[in-house]
Amino acid sequence: MRAHALLGLLGLGCGILLSVAAGCAPVGPVGTPLTDTWALAAPVDDVLTQLRLTFDVDGRLVSVKFELGDTGTFTNSAAVGRGYVLGETVVIDGAFGGSRLAFTGTLAPGGTDAGGTLRARLVVGNSTVVVDNAPATFAPF
Repeated sequence: MRAHALLGLLGLGCGILLSVAAGCAPVGPVGTPLTDTWALAAPVDDVLTQLRLTFDVDGRLVSVKFELGDTGTFTNSAAVGRGYVLGETVVIDGAFGGSRLAFTGTLAPGGTDAGGTLRARLVVGNSTVVVDNAPATFAPF
């Protein structure tokens, strides 16, 4: 009994140490990671178009590409964040170049896309686009 208690405490301590060393707090279970490139469409498509999010095999957000009005296309390959599916829920949270976005949605039957809510603050030069709880669709690209 003592060995199990000690190993449990050691395991807990190592988990906390690894989390602190990695610079993040311990979190609850994360679901299946999103991978590849996905399109995120919201009703602000006349201003914000071609929003594409690329995730690595671990679900880390690695690239964001979008078009802002007639300003041009922007790609940020230094994005940080994550995307995953937990049950029927899709969660994306990311930051890039002074911008931030968050999407939470529910998988459609068949699991190929999700409808949900987008919150974003995109900054390009002197332009800022704010999307506050807009309905959005998330689908493979």
